[in-house]
Amino acid sequence: MAKGQIGRLLSMVAKYPIRVTVSIIALLAASAASLLYPQVVESGIDSAISQQATDRLTEIGWLFVVLVVVHAGLVWIRHYLMSWLGERVVADLRVSVVKNMLPLDVDWFASRRSGELVGRLAADVTVIENLVGSQLSLGLRNIVMFIGAFIALLIKDWQLTVIMLAIVPPVVFSAIFFGKLLRKLSKRLQDDLANTNAEIQEAISAITTVQSFVQEPRFANNYQNGIETYFTTAKKLIAWRSTFFSAMAIAGYIGVGIIIFLGGKRVIEGSLKPGELTAFLIYTFMIAGAMGEMASLWGGIQKAKGATERLFDILDSQSSIVDTGDKRPEDPTIELRNVSFSYPSRKDVPILRSVSHQFLPGKRYAVVGESGTGKSTVAKLILRFYESQSGIVLFGKENVQDVALSYLRDNIALVEQEPILFSGTIRDNILFGSRTDEKALQRTVELCQVAKFTNTLPDKLETLVGERGVQLSGGQRQRVAIARAMLKRPKVVILDEATSHLDQVNERNVSQALRELIPDATIIAISHRPSIVELMDESVFIINGEIAAVGPHQELLATSSSYQELMAKYEKQL
Repeated sequence: MAKGQIGRLLSMVAKYPIRVTVSIIALLAASAASLLYPQVVESGIDSAISQQATDRLTEIGWLFVVLVVVHAGLVWIRHYLMSWLGERVVADLRVSVVKNMLPLDVDWFASRRSGELVGRLAADVTVIENLVGSQLSLGLRNIVMFIGAFIALLIKDWQLTVIMLAIVPPVVFSAIFFGKLLRKLSKRLQDDLANTNAEIQEAISAITTVQSFVQEPRFANNYQNGIETYFTTAKKLIAWRSTFFSAMAIAGYIGVGIIIFLGGKRVIEGSLKPGELTAFLIYTFMIAGAMGEMASLWGGIQKAKGATERLFDILDSQSSIVDTGDKRPEDPTIELRNVSFSYPSRKDVPILRSVSHQFLPGKRYAVVGESGTGKSTVAKLILRFYESQSGIVLFGKENVQDVALSYLRDNIALVEQEPILFSGTIRDNILFGSRTDEKALQRTVELCQVAKFTNTLPDKLETLVGERGVQLSGGQRQRVAIARAMLKRPKVVILDEATSHLDQVNERNVSQALRELIPDATIIAISHRPSIVELMDESVFIINGEIAAVGPHQELLATSSSYQELMAKYEKQL
């Protein structure tokens, strides 16, 4: 894992200095207590064999019990605090990722799948939790144990210690070799799972489409293939990790075998006491165990590398929409001045070409044109979901880039053709982002024709809509979305085919509701439905990204044959 990533993780841990300090003290103290065990065992064996002093043996027994109790208490403190820190860092990381992710520009989300992003917040963060909450703690403990046991071995018999350390270089080189391999496989494993989960989440969120096209077997097979690919990579990872740990075990036990042989020889010769040999062996096992645990830590670090890279990639992402403006104009006039635009993913395909038009307060406009001519793009530029490549968009005679982004969007309500409702009740969705009293809510519900269907439901406004509003029809979702937008009391309302699922009677009633609820607001209806266009004061007719004609609906019907043909075409479809 890159040093920078470790540093960033540790900086998140360092925000809790008291707990970190106490946990490190407990860790060091617990490690010291562990290093005393061989000394107690050595004293006990030598007292029993050479001195045959039962009183001394009893004292050593009680000392051992006290040491066990103290050590257990210190381990509890260390484990609790480090686990707490792991959970805390994970919680902080999840919040930081979401806070940085949600304000990112729309194009950033368009190039990524929602299932992948959710997967990062689940699986990837869990990998980091294991690293911070346990593996780093165990790694530090084992480093202390290794150093302490090594010093104790040097004091007891430096010659045996040097022989034992002959196994260290092969272990280090093995760790480096296996580490690179494990990191590569771990990243591939996480990517395989993220891609598989992303596809099945898309299928679940669009289940009606999947079922209507009888594509359940296809997605099930794709998921099965994805999981099998994941399992194949997992088997390779397991095999190499098992090989790695086996190699570490072999190296460790070979070292122990050598010590038993040479140490036993010295005991026979009388140059080493039995207790000393036992203590030496225990310290040797401690070193072997520490090396094995550090090998596990190394594998965990390699596994966490891919996770941290992806999460920090989100944390480091910056929106192309920079919110540096502070202007808050009262005048809601919107003007497009020589605006040209192409989507970032299709820069060679112009969507708008030198578009200029002014939308005045209190007037109702229809933005009309064939599908794909740039009508919805106009709305996205006004709301600053994207920036124009040339020209400027003005709000209240101020460049939208100089207007505070939250102020701009708070004063503009957007209702799309397929509005998204959130899991919860109809009331929750209508009140989304608004604070109002019950009287205003009920009036909005009545005028936007929501009460027309909620009054027939047993739970009225408390009816649950399901994920994405699946329990409601398309027209019902649109009416709820329009009511939600109206409660913002915006200065500008953009209806992007927002009444396409309504019949003409409800469409007229909703249009009238806009006039009553927000009489001074600018209405921009993006549509080619004659039934809504004829209710507007002026039509802005767009052909291939350019404004072809502007004027009242009836006037354009009389003066523009292209406009007349478009209206006739869609009149037949109603």
